[in-house]
Amino acid sequence: SSPKPLLEFQGKSFLRHIIDAHRMASLPVYVVLGEDRHRIEQSVDLSDATVLVNPDPSRGQLSSLHTALERLTDREALLVHPVDHPLVRSHTIQELIEHFRRVSDCILIPEFQGRKGHPVLFPSRFYPDLKSAPLEEGARWVVHQNPESELRVPVDDSGVVQNINTPAQFEELSALDH
Repeated sequence: SSPKPLLEFQGKSFLRHIIDAHRMASLPVYVVLGEDRHRIEQSVDLSDATVLVNPDPSRGQLSSLHTALERLTDREALLVHPVDHPLVRSHTIQELIEHFRRVSDCILIPEFQGRKGHPVLFPSRFYPDLKSAPLEEGARWVVHQNPESELRVPVDDSGVVQNINTPAQFEELSALDH
């Protein structure tokens, strides 16, 4: 079976969809790879992204975020985009960035029809919280600890809530592709 980043929709891997959306929004892209690193590097053109390697991916998703934070301490914000949300449009990413330029101290969460989604934007003031969050709870712990800083950004993009996490969800997505 394929690692999730290599699953394909419309002729492109999930990872490539995400990289393209961020590049179209003129953002630098950092990809954190773990156990399937070599297979992914052989299958996806990562020349327009910076590849970071999580030394111990068995510690969970937050450990990949820690890998990124070690390198990106000077960035004013981090847009965290899990690979199981490959259908987010570039326009939505641009909307989050524009929102951040106006309200630079809030955690920005895209919302589609009342449902919170991904990617989530964390301003740099939350980096210490992200580093100290319990590994098993991940970045959502930081959002729960700072409810007054959470700002939902309504978007017209169902991709923010389309979490492709199971074979059944992928089958559903594949059916749309034909």
